[in-house]
Amino acid sequence: MDDDQRVAVIGTALRVPGADTVSQLWDNVREARTAYSAFPASQQGDVAGEPDAVTSGYVLNSAAFFDPHLFRMSAAEAELTDPQHRLFLETCYRAVESAGYDPFALDRVTGIYAGCSDTSHGWRLLASPEVRRDRLQYLRVAAGNSKDYVATAAAYRFGWTGPALTVGTACSSSLVAVHLAAQAVLQGECDQAVAGGVMVDLEPPAYRFHELDMRSADGRCLPFMAGSTGTAFGNGASAVLLKRWDLARADGDRILGEIAGSAINNDGNDKIGLSAPSVRGQTRVISEAIAVAGVPVRRIGMFEAHGTGTPLGDPIEVTAATSAFRASGEETGEGGFCRLHSLKANIGHLSHAAGVAGLILAIEALRHEEIPPNAPLREGVEGIDLDGSPFRLSPDVTPWPRGAEPRYASVSSLGIGGTNAHVVVGEGPVAGPIATASSGALLLSGSDQRTLAELTGRMRDHLASGSVAFADLCRTSQTGRHHGPHRLAVVADTAEAAVHDLDDHNAWRDGTVLADPRVVGIVGGQGRGFPKRSRELYERHPVFRATVDDLAKIVQEVLDTDLRAQLFGAATADDEPLSLQPALFVVASATADLLATWGVRPNAYLGHSVGEFIGASLAGLLPADSAVRALCERARVMADSPPGVMWSVTADPETLSERLPRGAVVAVVNTESRCVVAAPAGAADGMAEKLAEITGRPIRRLPTRQAFHHPDLGAAAARFADHLAALPLRAPAVPVASNATGGLLSATEATDPAYWARQMTAPARFWDCVTTVTALGPASYLELTEGQTFVSIVARAGVPARQCHPLFADDDPDGVRRALGGLWAAGTDIDWNAVAGGSPFGRTAYPGQVMDLREYLHPVIRGGMTVTATEAEPAPAVAPPAPAPAPVLDPGAGAEQDDGMDELRALVGGIWAEVLGDVPGDGRADFFASGGDSISAGQLVTRLQAAFGIELAVRRLFESSTLDGLVAAVDEELLARVLAETEPGTGATATPEEQA
Repeated sequence: MDDDQRVAVIGTALRVPGADTVSQLWDNVREARTAYSAFPASQQGDVAGEPDAVTSGYVLNSAAFFDPHLFRMSAAEAELTDPQHRLFLETCYRAVESAGYDPFALDRVTGIYAGCSDTSHGWRLLASPEVRRDRLQYLRVAAGNSKDYVATAAAYRFGWTGPALTVGTACSSSLVAVHLAAQAVLQGECDQAVAGGVMVDLEPPAYRFHELDMRSADGRCLPFMAGSTGTAFGNGASAVLLKRWDLARADGDRILGEIAGSAINNDGNDKIGLSAPSVRGQTRVISEAIAVAGVPVRRIGMFEAHGTGTPLGDPIEVTAATSAFRASGEETGEGGFCRLHSLKANIGHLSHAAGVAGLILAIEALRHEEIPPNAPLREGVEGIDLDGSPFRLSPDVTPWPRGAEPRYASVSSLGIGGTNAHVVVGEGPVAGPIATASSGALLLSGSDQRTLAELTGRMRDHLASGSVAFADLCRTSQTGRHHGPHRLAVVADTAEAAVHDLDDHNAWRDGTVLADPRVVGIVGGQGRGFPKRSRELYERHPVFRATVDDLAKIVQEVLDTDLRAQLFGAATADDEPLSLQPALFVVASATADLLATWGVRPNAYLGHSVGEFIGASLAGLLPADSAVRALCERARVMADSPPGVMWSVTADPETLSERLPRGAVVAVVNTESRCVVAAPAGAADGMAEKLAEITGRPIRRLPTRQAFHHPDLGAAAARFADHLAALPLRAPAVPVASNATGGLLSATEATDPAYWARQMTAPARFWDCVTTVTALGPASYLELTEGQTFVSIVARAGVPARQCHPLFADDDPDGVRRALGGLWAAGTDIDWNAVAGGSPFGRTAYPGQVMDLREYLHPVIRGGMTVTATEAEPAPAVAPPAPAPAPVLDPGAGAEQDDGMDELRALVGGIWAEVLGDVPGDGRADFFASGGDSISAGQLVTRLQAAFGIELAVRRLFESSTLDGLVAAVDEELLARVLAETEPGTGATATPEEQA
């Protein structure tokens, strides 16, 4: 079969009694552990103490727990949303995440097919007069509780644009969803699709047994066991991600299994009643699925049955399956070559989620090459007689190794009403090695420090477990995970090294995403100029190489020197002093071009000495070819200048200036106490001793041939200005710090050649530049030239070290990778695929994102139901504010008016919290990013209108959705109302002027 006609399973997830993950479920089932237990007294309802009460069963922990903010849902909306919808969102997220993708950023067209049960959650809410009277709450309940919206709501939350269908065929819903999703993928309606189902009922699960009820006498589910009295229902959710096989292979997906064939049908009226099963209907659907798969039945080693444990249903299912196997025309014999199994013995009957849960178990059996035991047999329960059938039961794990022919499992799911579904699933391929190019940056994130720390611990254990494809894991962490606001980047080449870094907290590059993740590029002006690591960038990255080659040709033309030989050969900067300044630009320009392809574009530049001109050129002052020619000319005129000497001294610039000998000047102010003194060569004798006497500190002479930023460079500066006068200077597109003024370079200054002449001779006020740029707001600082001197100075100004990144520090061969990780941790969007050169990789599974799960129950529900809790904290209660009278504002008030804004902000923030259930963190909080939508927007505006007695259009909230913007809008309307009430003829009290 062609790969474009095959369907791969690439992701799985579930939450079921006793297991929150697929791996936990497999371990439980393999060890024949069940989730059967006594219900807590609080969950036994009004049947407790009755002689026929059934007070044990299968309980899903934390059914009412949720992380609304992950899905941009407010706390208030979460309380009004059916826990089924919420749990299904989580399960879809986990299924896609397990495949190595960010559910919110899927490139492929994605569909969703979902089954969902009927529960009383919505009806109980609507029975409340408070909810029923509030039209907006009523709409929220309708949208968040109807089965019709379970699929479309998920498509909305994740941004999926393929078909979104709710499937309603009772207990077969989720496996019918798999069939429909597979057909949609094959027919091109979508590239991939999530299929699954959910059942969460918060009603007390205890009940009174009746022999006519399908539920068992003891709350246990014992499929295919003699004497079984019925089934036992439980809560849970399950989902799989399906994808066309050829696309999965092209995307490097981990293929877990193949939907080899599937079929659905209905019994019609070929049975004794609506709820009864039909042998012929089940036989037909199994036979059709096997025929579609084209699989010999003897290669089906496991039959994961519907297996509810009812005395009527189980024997009929065995009879139908036996008939279907024999109808294939093959010799099936009576040897029991196929293991019969039902997951319901371990977790109960999950109704609309049951079919996909069974499918996931079958996939795990194929992957682990083992068929798990029938749990009741381990407990001494006797199985039904299967003699004469192809099936057998076993209390033990049965080895199921790969062989020359592919292995298959059959999965059945049957629904009351007669809709039957059957899927034949085949083994996935053995994953071959992929030559993965890795940036060596492992990225972890969480919604807060607690969730990040928990994920970090899980990742550390995962890495320490061994057999981890570390490069694939890094790439998956970069491109296949949703990234939260609290982040950690670990730079390492091996899993062992990453474990070491995770154990050493000092090695972490963690931080909180900046509100405005700006990047400031720092360009040095002196030093060797030829970063040792530039050779690696030149060899590995075509973009870097192309820029260097193009600009090196210009340097060769103007200065008759081979810049590349100096950059990558044995020559040093001292051999060719003329090439130093253009070399600085070439490396900085090539680095900036490379960073741009990775998504990093500085929002401002901070340059030191000639680094200011380079930074301004990178910001748009001159095209690269003109800039490198200009720097060649600058180097030439400076080389023709009188010789000079420079010293680095430790002293504050004011004290130093007052005591310097004649001819010496403070040329550079690097920090509040570190300066550079320049003097003509003729004044050098004894200067070091004089400076040491002035400062009382050791003096270091710098390896320069001229006295930079000294008046003696006046003639050279004039010649440089003449050269610039013929060039098309343009104002930089982003802020650039001015060494000459210490402030920001103005457009007038930037385009004036005379400014650049003055910049050569005036003191370089770098410390003032640092102060100016850091005052613009939090940012990450990236040193684009050799060393880490200047990011160290920025850190001295109070910028956290985790936001200061040298690309070419001598002692750090991982500077580029470490800088990218640090930028990402601060919120910069890095194109990690571009960093890896677009090379292929294998997506891999690893510990999923830690959700901030808290209990969200509306008071109406909380008052009548109790659910099993976990150690997670309850959601913080938000007390709704009392309706506030409109403040009386004086339109003539001056500074006093500001005092009232805090009160107004508190009042508006209280109503905001009442609508969303969350208190806004600060004035920048965005209503829609906090979970608001069009319904809650209308609710908020309505309550603001009532509280303040104003007319406020909903569009105002859409125009400015932050808390500060909303406060300003309310303030404006209040002011307009007060002005209107004080105008003549409005009935307001007349002013003295009007009376006159």
